[in-house]
Amino acid sequence: MVKRRKMLLGLGSLAAGGAAAVGSGAFTTMSTGQRAAEIKVASDSTAYVELHEDGQYAEETSDGKLRLFFNDSQGVFEGGVNPDSTYNFEDVFTVAADHGSGDTYFYIETKNFDANIEFTADPDHQGANSFPNTPGQTLTDSNDPYKLFQPGEVKVDMTIEGTSSPDPTAGGEIIIHAASGGNQGQL
Repeated sequence: MVKRRKMLLGLGSLAAGGAAAVGSGAFTTMSTGQRAAEIKVASDSTAYVELHEDGQYAEETSDGKLRLFFNDSQGVFEGGVNPDSTYNFEDVFTVAADHGSGDTYFYIETKNFDANIEFTADPDHQGANSFPNTPGQTLTDSNDPYKLFQPGEVKVDMTIEGTSSPDPTAGGEIIIHAASGGNQGQL
């Protein structure tokens, strides 16, 4: 009887060792053949996050990008903003989203401006589901991004504080950072 138990125990150990050597059927690596990918690069006004010109201070350029101007390049001004002054511009452009991937969060980053620039949500924008947004909310705070409900849009107001003396190149760049729904933490 003892020999039989040893033999059964030995066969069981051998079977367990053999299963470990063969593996569980999961793979370690894999490589596919070639796959097709189609990508459309759209203009700002027709992309997943749309940027629309509003009024006389914004335009979509020939390469499809939104451009803001507060100088004499489009005949809007004879010169520019005054030194040591603050200008408020309403409804400069619109940020919209209707891509079907859930709500969209965004904020606007400014780079290389010599003047102080602030972007805010139009205070008249009162969507039915406006929480957590507040009227006139700043749009430059990465810690408090603006939430666009699907489909949704917000008109963007802009405040420019002129430099202390004339500066023909006080402009800079804006970068809009956006994330859909559950990806808000990646902004």
